[in-house]
Amino acid sequence: MAGSPILPRTLDDPTGQDRRERGAMRAFSAKLRQVLRLYRSALDGIPFNVVTTNAKVYEYLLDETVLRNLQAELSLAVDRILLEGGPDRLWFVLQYVIPGYQQGTAAQWANLGAQSVEYQQSRAALEQVLLSPAYQRRLGLIRARQFEGMVGFSATVKQQMARILTDGAAVGKGPLEIARDLSAQLGILDRRAQMIARTEIPGAFRTARLEEAAEAQVEFGWLSREMHLSALSPTTRPDHAARHAELYTIQAQKVWWSQDGASINCKCSTVTVLVDAQGNPLSTGIVAKAKAMRPAT
Repeated sequence: MAGSPILPRTLDDPTGQDRRERGAMRAFSAKLRQVLRLYRSALDGIPFNVVTTNAKVYEYLLDETVLRNLQAELSLAVDRILLEGGPDRLWFVLQYVIPGYQQGTAAQWANLGAQSVEYQQSRAALEQVLLSPAYQRRLGLIRARQFEGMVGFSATVKQQMARILTDGAAVGKGPLEIARDLSAQLGILDRRAQMIARTEIPGAFRTARLEEAAEAQVEFGWLSREMHLSALSPTTRPDHAARHAELYTIQAQKVWWSQDGASINCKCSTVTVLVDAQGNPLSTGIVAKAKAMRPAT
């Protein structure tokens, strides 16, 4: 055995993904603005008559076939924007999720190497981990899962924007009112996209750490625990804060994050700690050190 587990410098951003999350949120917003322009352009292309009785009503000259074709064109266009890159090179995965996963792997590689000479010698360079079949297999699963999720998000975007467009036309709303409704709906969708970024990117970082810990545990026959690190910010959920500096098995940590929306908008992280047969950290004082940590701001 070698030294102590590596803790983050502060708890402001335990996973270190805040900057990456913000970049993804900006990218999502830009893509959703493209979607909005598509629907506004489609709206502008629909001819209408103005019928005035007790109130001004707009009669859009659409029949079932024209509407179906229009929705099909919009659907393909939205998918081109949100599913850019396809299953193997999806923009969100390639630019944001996989880099977060790689950073988590690198952090765990350094952390386990600091605690175990055996691990350090078997993985002298980070590239040995990143090029291993096990790591590449895990990346494949991430790509598949994230693409499926983005397909679902794209479907939601299309369904909600199409509803605003068709319902507005059906009740005779004016083009400006429908355009405002489309913009308002886009704001709702943008907030959902931000949640995706704040959930999936730090989630990839955490998953990488847990998966590398699990693989090393099997390979080296270690006993280890995951020390939970909470951001302890004003917005931290009480049950997340209560776990700070507590030790859990890898499986228990995975299960906790999978239930009750615990991983949604979660800034928490974990640090793998090697333990003895009684579950006590081999690095004395590490729990006290983590408990003494506080956000810098």
